[in-house]
Amino acid sequence: MLDYVVRNGLIIDGLGTPGRSGDIGISGDSVVEIGQIKERGKNEIDATGLVVAPGFIDPHTHYDAQITWDPFASCSSWHGVTSLVFGNCGFGIAPCRPTSHHDLMRLLARVEGMEMSTLQSGIRWDFETYPEYLAMIEKQGLWVNVSGFVGHSVLRQYVMGENAWSQKATEAELTEMENLIYEAMLAGAVGISTSTHKSHVGEDGSPIPSRVASKEEMIRLAKAMRRSGRGILQISVDSTLDDLGLDFVADIARQADCPITLGAIRFDTSKPNRHLLALKKIEELTAEGLRLYPQVTCEKLTIDFNLLNSTVFVRLPVWRQVIASPKSDWGKFFSDKNFQETFKAEMEK
Repeated sequence: MLDYVVRNGLIIDGLGTPGRSGDIGISGDSVVEIGQIKERGKNEIDATGLVVAPGFIDPHTHYDAQITWDPFASCSSWHGVTSLVFGNCGFGIAPCRPTSHHDLMRLLARVEGMEMSTLQSGIRWDFETYPEYLAMIEKQGLWVNVSGFVGHSVLRQYVMGENAWSQKATEAELTEMENLIYEAMLAGAVGISTSTHKSHVGEDGSPIPSRVASKEEMIRLAKAMRRSGRGILQISVDSTLDDLGLDFVADIARQADCPITLGAIRFDTSKPNRHLLALKKIEELTAEGLRLYPQVTCEKLTIDFNLLNSTVFVRLPVWRQVIASPKSDWGKFFSDKNFQETFKAEMEK
């Protein structure tokens, strides 16, 4: 007898074939039959009006903090996500010294729009190193499958302190970061993530630590990752792929001999052919033997925000004077005609 039979659902198998109505038979932890199943199961589930599909994999999330208090990874798991990857864009919460808790929470609040009070009350800081972080979340139990990148900016903060925001790493600091990457990979990290994205800035508008790092530093860290025998480098680049774009990424892929996933190439309505040209160039580089895997969105990206949490504006030069000022002074900027005109012009560009 089958352990479970899921009946009358719209079956989407993930192979690109049209959806079809039918039943799913499960024995143990395996799907053993798909179609019109006459046999009764120990457990019967009526899926009439529902979709039955393999669990979705979300390769780009920022659940690093939330997973410490929410093993369900809400609300992704409510919508069929059963596997997710966190630690993207060079962000995260491990490794972290006790004196840097506030710094990393502040970074997540600024760049990813997370609520600071939620982070302060929710994060369980029962770790310092990356292996300790993975052990903690595994011990608490999870309702989803997870993989984690080691964030480049987090790593720089751990090794270099405040200098991570303004200085190149010394040889000793590079060696320490390499050792920490290797240690994290042996503990189960999926790779290392970094960012060159112009919108990734701190509270005063200054670039995040990974944007201060040299290409040579990124290559050395990727090589340290590869010494473990596996690993992926995730790079968040501007969707425009200007400046630090595909040539930059391709050079790292060649020298570090590692697979790279790019997040994210999004459709630009002002230059509709740009993303197509980027994907075409990635195809050409892949044909050369480079392992480049672009992350793309299947729907238009929307962001809910207000002026107090306006991460969408941080890349504008005119906005830097706003976020560098007390919030009580912001009204003076918004009512100034020169500010308004400059803001409009920069938004249009």
